[in-house]
Amino acid sequence: MANQPTFEAFAAAVMERLAAELRSGLSKAQSDWAWNAFQRFILPEYFRSGEPATEESLRAQVEMTADDILADWRALDGQGKWQWIVRKTYACRLEPLSREAFTLAEARYRKAAPGAEIAGRALKIRRLLVEIGEEMQRHAPAARRELADLISETTLDCLYAQGIQGGLSLRFSRLVKSSSTLP
Repeated sequence: MANQPTFEAFAAAVMERLAAELRSGLSKAQSDWAWNAFQRFILPEYFRSGEPATEESLRAQVEMTADDILADWRALDGQGKWQWIVRKTYACRLEPLSREAFTLAEARYRKAAPGAEIAGRALKIRRLLVEIGEEMQRHAPAARRELADLISETTLDCLYAQGIQGGLSLRFSRLVKSSSTLP
């Protein structure tokens, strides 16, 4: 039985495809930051979305990922490339938190886990959101504005998961409306 492809193999193959172009149009410091951001935040989200099971599916996912990134990349100038990387990095840092917050809100709604456990996990996510939001405000205010809806939806899901009264996120309110019983 063949081994399942790893993230490391995926990341190495994608970065090999991107290497030459990733460094074009950026300063050395920006290029180094981008390289790190791809490895730590951006590529894990791409890998998670496909989870290749075979070497063949890994090759296909590498090609699709590299082609998607390069299509975006080639349409931008130097400053646009930098802004794209910064926004993509923060979006990829926030998306896992957002998914977990929604899962926690849904678990509270369905009473699928103890309330204190859910509330504690939601509080940790809210603290991370504040840290990331403050970092974005200092270093990437434009990305912060662009990702404000994602931050807001995630925060509302966390508040619901914690049992704090307030509004519901749009995505969570759709779940509640589609359910036959309200909490």
